[in-house]
Amino acid sequence: MLVVAALLLAAWSPATSRQQERVLFLLGEDFDPQEFWGPYSVLHAAGYSVDLAGAVKGMVLSPDIEAADGSIATTISLDEVNVSDYFALVVPGGPSGANVARFPRAGQIAREFNSSGKFIASVCHGARLLMPEGIFKQRRTTFVFMVADELADQWKAGDYGVYLDLPVVIDRNLISSRDPRDVPTWSGVLLDRFAEAGGLTVARRDARVMIVRPGATDHHKWVFDRLSVFGVSPVVVNDVPADATSTGTDDAAPDMLVILDGRGIERLNMSRGLASMVDSFTKQKKTILVADAARRSLTAIGLESATVLQAGNMAHVMKQIVEGARPSQYALAKTAYADTEEWTARYTAASQRPIQGAAWNPAIEYDAVLALWNGYDEDAATRMAGFLTAAGRRLLVVGPRKETIAGLNGGRAEVAATYADPIALTASAIVVAPGGVWPKLTNAQQAIQPSWVETDEPARQRRLAWLTRQYTSGRLLVAVGFDSLHLGQQELFKGMRFASTDQASVIWFGSTGAEYAPPNAMWSDKNLITAKPLVGVDEAIGLLQRSIKSE
Repeated sequence: MLVVAALLLAAWSPATSRQQERVLFLLGEDFDPQEFWGPYSVLHAAGYSVDLAGAVKGMVLSPDIEAADGSIATTISLDEVNVSDYFALVVPGGPSGANVARFPRAGQIAREFNSSGKFIASVCHGARLLMPEGIFKQRRTTFVFMVADELADQWKAGDYGVYLDLPVVIDRNLISSRDPRDVPTWSGVLLDRFAEAGGLTVARRDARVMIVRPGATDHHKWVFDRLSVFGVSPVVVNDVPADATSTGTDDAAPDMLVILDGRGIERLNMSRGLASMVDSFTKQKKTILVADAARRSLTAIGLESATVLQAGNMAHVMKQIVEGARPSQYALAKTAYADTEEWTARYTAASQRPIQGAAWNPAIEYDAVLALWNGYDEDAATRMAGFLTAAGRRLLVVGPRKETIAGLNGGRAEVAATYADPIALTASAIVVAPGGVWPKLTNAQQAIQPSWVETDEPARQRRLAWLTRQYTSGRLLVAVGFDSLHLGQQELFKGMRFASTDQASVIWFGSTGAEYAPPNAMWSDKNLITAKPLVGVDEAIGLLQRSIKSE
């Protein structure tokens, strides 16, 4: 028995020391630059050995949008991957997710990581690889909402698991995230969770770093900003200002100088600011790191005592910055993120309370409507329905069909009337569109859309038109989450600020629609409340309460 127990313990014990240091990325053409470079640079800087697996070893893959120095070559082919060699798998988004999914070996690798209980980190369209492999079933997940449109049949079958519109969602070995906006948080969480499970432990650094990189772009700056997860404060400049200071008495003064090669590097030979800072750093014996090509170009700058950086991309530079930075006396703070368990419990509670309003009678006027669609957000719907009922409102549940319809995460609602029915509402009626996610018609190139999506589209548009009419007629409309986003895409709302899903801050409302606003809930117009899902619902109810009291 002891021998068997020992064998079982060995099979499920933390990875070997070599495995603890290795992470695999599955990468295809047209990856999102932030969703790749964010976790890649952070993990590499932390000391992990990172392999990039693609269809062919050595193939240079490019991001889906222009990003300076954004392309990268694969280091291993999919066929060469041995899952037992790795501690974790990372699947970035962009079209890369669907592109790499075209190779059966990629899906097999993902399944092997999952069956062995190893970490799988996915962001945005990385779900295009993982969902068809069954990895999300009965799991808590998050990703960009457009995946529902692109994998419509699988969404309809519930293969997405329990969907939470949060920056990071953790379910055992699965760590998922929504979109580029969430990458800094997601990358920090990866470091924390990996370390807790036996991966590399990263010590905090205390350093202010000036990175001189001629021709630096927003992409360069965004990547180097990821150093902040280690306690390093970077400033990326094209040249050193003439009045820049490096004296130790200035709390804002840098204590490390990094000089990288870039377009027009020779012009820095005439930079008085750079020459002065290098001289000051040299006298104070502060750290100067310089790329070899930059050192050879800057013959007029005294860089004899500088440490030459090992050749490599931005992630390699970041690793050397972290290694050269002064260790802190304080521990590295863990990255904060929303509690997956709390919101799962809310959805579970909501799903256990089926929504049922009043019976529909065309001769009766109703003063509250819950306007639902397939895959409605049962957390928002249940809380709003409970508030309106407790406030003494006659609540009518309206939906696409007069039947029981399913919510996003297992809830149920009894629909009494449809959007085609003659519904009588009081002038002071409150109409709530609680949000939710369901496949809609899309022209995305990689979308796999069955005919039923196109068949459903007229009814979906009829619902949006019905909601818009309630707003234009002066009734109070409350739009939550993705309902706020879809309504706000109309030209009618141009110039207004909408609280909505945080994904709207990336996807936006289009050039002719509303603008994303960061509050959890807000008055977007005198008779329009918009709110984020989950975190914004209680605040929206608070706005409603005050509005009702003032009537």
